[in-house]
Amino acid sequence: MREHPLSRRERRQLARVAIKARRRQSYIAPVIEAGQSLPSGSLSIIEVRHDTWCPKLAGGICRCEPEIETRMVV
Repeated sequence: MREHPLSRRERRQLARVAIKARRRQSYIAPVIEAGQSLPSGSLSIIEVRHDTWCPKLAGGICRCEPEIETRMVV
């Protein structure tokens, strides 16, 4: 776990990566929202389950409506 908050450069880099990901994968925004709703400092798992026919499972772009589940570990 990081002791210090992200630097300005790291925050900007993460924002750029998130924007690129949202453009290509429609399920990224709900995953980010799920992560932001979790308590700070907790260990959590965000599980994304794609349909069996989804091209994402073969390395393509997601075309399904995946199930998103969050679980608290600690």
